[in-house]
Amino acid sequence: MASGLSTADKVSAVPTLRLVIDREGLMRFALRLAGILAVPFLGLAPARSEEFHAYFYENEEQPAAHLTFSPCTGEEVSECVAYSISCDPAQTPPLQISILTGPVETMAVDLIKASAGATYANVPLSAGGKKVDLPISMIHVDANEMDGGWMLSLGSYDTAPLLDTLSKENSEGAAITIAGMAYSLAPQKGDGAKLLQWRDACVRIRGN
Repeated sequence: MASGLSTADKVSAVPTLRLVIDREGLMRFALRLAGILAVPFLGLAPARSEEFHAYFYENEEQPAAHLTFSPCTGEEVSECVAYSISCDPAQTPPLQISILTGPVETMAVDLIKASAGATYANVPLSAGGKKVDLPISMIHVDANEMDGGWMLSLGSYDTAPLLDTLSKENSEGAAITIAGMAYSLAPQKGDGAKLLQWRDACVRIRGN
């Protein structure tokens, strides 16, 4: 890319990946996430820690599976979600990873640069010694009006690398790496079971 271009110009110069700012999309996501998380945790005392906790939710009426990671518990979970993975045929692509905190603008640019104009970027998955690349065909940046920052969503049409790799033996150690930053998919002991619940739900959804 030519020198002197702004970050936005450099991003838009890559035709094979998509960088979009969509405030309405963020609000829809936030409202949906709040609705998802409010049901299982109503009545629990809110608490916040330095550690992340995994929360699984499956929507059976409109088949979708969500696994969110938050430093909060109780009713505050939906207000401080740090990242999430979802399997939802109503969204495009159906498999998405959302990062709601951190230097998401820099991460998006780094992913696009790393792809060198290829059709796909890659997000490595490590699980029990196995390492596979999840192909990413969408890089989507939304304005995060909840904290004045940004939210990064990565999407894939190919669910097999993720779903076929996860197993009972490796789920506790599973993690994904996005632009050099590691995100645990089972941050607490026992969260591997929730990750497998999410995987199994996605397999059912994919089968439909």
